Amino acid sequence: MIVVNILRDGSVYPPLNQDKLIVKLLNGSLYIGKYEKDNYLKELDNYITEPENAFELKNELIKLINYEMPELFSKHYIVHLKCPVTISAKIKWETTSE
Repeated sequence: MIVVNILRDGSVYPPLNQDKLIVKLLNGSLYIGKYEKDNYLKELDNYITEPENAFELKNELIKLINYEMPELFSKHYIVHLKCPVTISAKIKWETTSE
């Protein structure tokens, strides 16, 4: 698992893939999805757009984080991670029918 930093200008280091999938961990709460730079710059709390199967993926992430970096769950500040490929491959986005 790779920790990433979001800088003041909204850029991410190390850079995310084009699909911008990220994990946000804060006080035991977990968010997974697309990083929305514009929302981050507007200082909105919801700068991650979650997929429709986020609940199932979060369960997998909890197991993975507990195995690789369990200390992250005790942090009292926001930690961002690159979404592991094994998880991002399972993401299902809501489809809209027109």
